[in-house]
Amino acid sequence: MWHPQLLAELRRHQVNPKLYNWIKNYLSERHVSLHDPDTTHTQRMERGSPQGAVLSPILWAVVIDPLIRRLFDGGFHAVAFADDVAEGDTRVELEQKAQRISNIIETWCELNKLQLSIAKCHFMLFSTTYKSGLRGRRPPDGRQHGGLRRNPTIRLNNQQVRRVSQTKYLGLIIDDKLTFLPHLTTQLIKAKTIIQKISTLTQKTLGPLTPSYRTF
Repeated sequence: MWHPQLLAELRRHQVNPKLYNWIKNYLSERHVSLHDPDTTHTQRMERGSPQGAVLSPILWAVVIDPLIRRLFDGGFHAVAFADDVAEGDTRVELEQKAQRISNIIETWCELNKLQLSIAKCHFMLFSTTYKSGLRGRRPPDGRQHGGLRRNPTIRLNNQQVRRVSQTKYLGLIIDDKLTFLPHLTTQLIKAKTIIQKISTLTQKTLGPLTPSYRTF
């Protein structure tokens, strides 16, 4: 979050001058220091906001608002930052729409002096026409899941974005078949681990867990 662009957005929204000056003062004269045995290096901060501060998510929402609006104006449905949905019947159509989204995001990042971590960027294809692995059947014409013979090519900063079959969003594991089995499997493993720890701790006082205990 680049402070000059944030302040520009606050002015564009015609924020109350007193509140604007308070936020400006809140972000100004912030420094980060690196100490070693021989010297101390200090750098003035012009980006970001205090981690964990209640105000930080609100300021980020102000900064990202123009990006969301541009995506909506371009005919795309956007959720938060980089979770975008593009619909299409062919690979070329998906590539064109997804690349338009990527270009909008790149332009916005340049304006706000932000850098994307391509390693953390990915996309998924959802399709109601075919679910791969269903009873061993395969789609016609050698097509892959989603009815495509090969993956769409999507680039960010001239680097190809990888396709994944599942991703974790706000603690929920979403798979491209929308079965949510990977999420259920993960939660089941966690639950078994917790039950095993409880069993170990209670054996000294309650003895081995009975079948009735295991049902919880």
